[in-house]
Amino acid sequence: MSLTRTVFYEVEVDYTSDNTKIVWMLNGETHCEHGPAIWWQDGTYDFYLRGKWVTQEEWEDKTYRSWNLETKRSTKKRGTKND
Repeated sequence: MSLTRTVFYEVEVDYTSDNTKIVWMLNGETHCEHGPAIWWQDGTYDFYLRGKWVTQEEWEDKTYRSWNLETKRSTKKRGTKND
């Protein structure tokens, strides 16, 4: 039996400066399980889980996903509990 889980995210977009950014929020905290939680206008991004900044490697370990820098997409890691 397969269980599905729905997570709803709020997205904030800052249009007030040259540092326009997109921020994914969950319950008032910067958070995203399918990619970077913050995308900056210059193309850089930051990973956050439950309001805490994490490295890409930490994010991949905790979300059981891999981040592809070329496609800017994540995929589930094979052989994990989320597989």
